[in-house]
Amino acid sequence: MLAISIEQKDGKAYIRSPYNADFVRRVKLMGGKWDADSRRWVVCSDAVDAVRKMMVEIYGESDESPAFETVTLIVEFLRDASSPSGPYCLAGKPLAIATGRDSGAKPGEGVAFIEGSPKSGGSAKNWYTIIPAGCVCEIYRVPKSKAVELLSEQPTDYKVSIKSQNQVDLEELVREKKKLLERLSEINRLLNQLNP
Repeated sequence: MLAISIEQKDGKAYIRSPYNADFVRRVKLMGGKWDADSRRWVVCSDAVDAVRKMMVEIYGESDESPAFETVTLIVEFLRDASSPSGPYCLAGKPLAIATGRDSGAKPGEGVAFIEGSPKSGGSAKNWYTIIPAGCVCEIYRVPKSKAVELLSEQPTDYKVSIKSQNQVDLEELVREKKKLLERLSEINRLLNQLNP
């Protein structure tokens, strides 16, 4: 995942973060300007506290308060989803990125499409990043607070779940072991009856 960082020098703060349309809109309202040379946003150093607060709201973390607990989200798209003239984002992260109508789309950093693939479409002037219905993707290293927030929204276009870190169900294994031991005991009784 692209690191979130803020470097301060000469009264300015240079901000690096994953692309998010809400972040772009809000950092511009804080006087932020895009510095193409360093590929970072630049704001007055006095705005750093406000920027950090905004990062926590959007990404679930900032440079000074990283997410201590992260999860992997599984997103199953039930309908086509799209974003005009930019990446399609969920949980503060770009899932798919197109740069024009004919560019196609690629997964965002820290995202894997398990089924299906994103694409681009629309017209030359009004293009979209599109995630077709049936696509399934995993989003890695999502702050748990952002995951819980997304799960509580109950969206209709997609289904979201948290991927279990522990794929083994301990209770199910104990039940299976008990059944196998009972069956083994039964087999031993039958063998003893046949071979006295």
